[in-house]
Amino acid sequence: MEGPIIPAANLPKGGICKIVRLKQFLHQRGYKYTRQREIVWSAFRALEGHHPSLDAVYYQSKMISPRISWATVYRTLKLMKKLGIIIERDFGKGLVCYELKDKGIRHGHLICSSCGKVIEIKNGEIKNILMEKAKKHKFEIVQDRMEGFGLCEECRKKGNRF
Repeated sequence: MEGPIIPAANLPKGGICKIVRLKQFLHQRGYKYTRQREIVWSAFRALEGHHPSLDAVYYQSKMISPRISWATVYRTLKLMKKLGIIIERDFGKGLVCYELKDKGIRHGHLICSSCGKVIEIKNGEIKNILMEKAKKHKFEIVQDRMEGFGLCEECRKKGNRF
């Protein structure tokens, strides 16, 4: 699942504001703001909502700047993960994707184990139960995940198996 490749001309509006904030964010933490990091950030934001893989971000970055290397994209995503800007999600069967770190927005995923399709679910009910149980048992949750693995409708119709 690589997500769509979006031409650089179609990058989301308001991107420059987000780039300025990224520049400030990096500088405040002692990191340099480089053109390569800007390219990777722009590519990632263009794919936002599609749970892009490293390869998808790389190919999107190449559309913006054909000379960018896979290693640069890898290192930039690794830095963004380290700084808490993005989260790496392992959806099984070697499918590792990235998404913007939530700011209080709790959600989960339904993942098709056959084709890799990922459906985002935003449902506070299950999370509320989790928080209630944690409070009851005096348990501090530092990270939570809600993921369901199975088969999407299309794969079931094709007769694919889990």
